[in-house]
Amino acid sequence: MTRQELLKKLSASTELNKKNCNAVITAVFEEIEKTLEKGGKYTQPGFGVFETTMYKERTVRNPFTKQQVLYPKKRKIRFKPSKVFKDKLNEK
Repeated sequence: MTRQELLKKLSASTELNKKNCNAVITAVFEEIEKTLEKGGKYTQPGFGVFETTMYKERTVRNPFTKQQVLYPKKRKIRFKPSKVFKDKLNEK
């Protein structure tokens, strides 16, 4: 699903026009981004949890040149789906 498709569906299911739906979506994602940048986590009941995890600095080997390279530490975003969401995905 693209952002435009999401806007159409939200606009059809609410009384908001596409411009207002776009503003709401943008504001929601900006707030989630700010929370994750601060190291917090965002929980959406029935959907899942978005959080950041810190990966340690480590040495890796380039498989082609066999040269060792230092892989810097960095934060990555992790998503863990809720049990309700997983069960919905696996219903038949």
